[in-house]
Amino acid sequence: MLARPYMPFIVPLIERFKFKMTYDVNVRIDGVATDLNLNKEHTKMLHSLGHNLVVELTKLKIEEDGLKSRIRILEKDLETLGKRERVIEKRVVE
Repeated sequence: MLARPYMPFIVPLIERFKFKMTYDVNVRIDGVATDLNLNKEHTKMLHSLGHNLVVELTKLKIEEDGLKSRIRILEKDLETLGKRERVIEKRVVE
C-alpha cells in the first residue's frame, strides 16, 4: 500500500534490472539461433553438393561403361583386320 504511489517509477526500474540480468542469456540465445540458421543453410548446401556428386558420378560411370564397350568393339575390329592381313599376305606370297 505504501509503495503504490511509487509503482509507476519502480516497475520500469525492476523490468530494466531484469533485462540487464538476463541480457547475456538473451545474447547467447540469439547467437545460438543464428548458428542454427547457419547450420541449416550449411546442411542444405551439403545435401545439394552430395546430390550433385551422385549425379556426376552416375554420369561418369555410364560414360565409362560406354567407353569400355567401344574398346571391346575396336579390339574385335583390330583382331579381324589382323586376320585379314595374314590371309592377304599368304595369298600374295603364294
